[in-house]
Amino acid sequence: MGILKLAIIIAIVIGAAKGIQLFNRHCRRRFGHTFFTMRSFWIAAIGINLVW
Repeated sequence: MGILKLAIIIAIVIGAAKGIQLFNRHCRRRFGHTFFTMRSFWIAAIGINLVW
């Protein structure tokens, strides 16, 4: 049962990451702007950790 839960969690994380990549690619092609970048990810991660 633990392996099944782990597999589901991994699938959800991979699916979310793939969805973000597809959204970024679509926005870059259509509008010329990306919303999710590594820089913004790290800034948000640092901010969340400082608040926590």
